Amino acid sequence: DNLGVNIALGTDWIYSGSANMLRELQCVDYLNRNHYNSHFSDYAIWRMPTYNTALALGVEHVLGQIKTGYIADIAMYQTTTTKRGHRAVIDAENKDVLLVMIDGKFVVGDESISSVMTGNNCGTENICGSTKKICPNDTSKTFAALKQNDKYATYFCGVPAGEPTCIPQRTRTQDTDDQ
Repeated sequence: DNLGVNIALGTDWIYSGSANMLRELQCVDYLNRNHYNSHFSDYAIWRMPTYNTALALGVEHVLGQIKTGYIADIAMYQTTTTKRGHRAVIDAENKDVLLVMIDGKFVVGDESISSVMTGNNCGTENICGSTKKICPNDTSKTFAALKQNDKYATYFCGVPAGEPTCIPQRTRTQDTDDQ
C-alpha cells in the first residue's frame, strides 16, 4: 500500500481463506488493528473487495461503483449506533445483510423489504435469526432445492468450524528465526 500497489480482496472459501466476504473483511480488520497499526481506514478496507477488485480484474468500467450504465451488484447492510458507514459492512454478519442485488435483480432481501422481490422460485430462510427472502436468478430451482445439492454449508452463523486463522504465522522452518 505504501508503494501504491492496488490491494484487492476476495475469498476462495475455507480452503485457505475465510468462508465468505464478510468474514474476509473481519480478518483484514483484525490484521489492520493488531498488526498494521490501523494503517487502513474503514473506507480503504471497504474498497478492497469493491472498486479495488474491479480495478485489479480490469472491469472497473462496468463494476465496482454505483453509476449509470454499470452492472448493479449491490449489497445493503443494517446499521446501528455503533456500526455506521463502512464500519457497518466491515462488522456485518449474515443476519445484517438487508439486500443483495446481482446484475440489478433482487436475490436476497430482509423480510421488511421483500415485497420488491418477485419470482416463482422465491422462498424464505431463517439466516442466523433473521428471516430472508431468497430468489435465485437464472435458474428454475428454489433456494431449498439448490441448498440440498451443496457440498458445503450455504451460510454460516458466527465463525465457521475449520476456518483458517487470521493470525499471521510462519510454519516452515526456513521462514522463521528458529533455525
